[in-house]
Amino acid sequence: MMSKKGLIEQLSEITGLNQKETEKVIEGLVQIVQDELAENGDCKISGLGKFAICNRPERMGVNPAAKEKMTISASKSVKFKPCKKLKEKIK
Repeated sequence: MMSKKGLIEQLSEITGLNQKETEKVIEGLVQIVQDELAENGDCKISGLGKFAICNRPERMGVNPAAKEKMTISASKSVKFKPCKKLKEKIK
C-alpha cells in the first residue's frame, strides 16, 4: 500500500517538481475533492473515476460485547467507482 510520502516521492520524480511543491499539489487535490463532495455530492476525475456520497440507512445490529440488539443510526459514506481505463489496467 502506498503512503502519502511514497506518492509525493513518485509524483515528484515524474513531474520534476520538488517534494514540497508536490505535497502542496496533492493536498490541493484532496481539498478540491472534499469540497466537491460536500457541495455537490460527487466528484468525477477523468482517467481515474468517480467519488460519490452514499447514504446508509438506519439499521439493526448486535452489540458484540453485550449480545444485545441495537439501532445503528443512518450515516453517509464515500464510494469510489473506477473508470473503464483503470478497471482494464488492474485486470
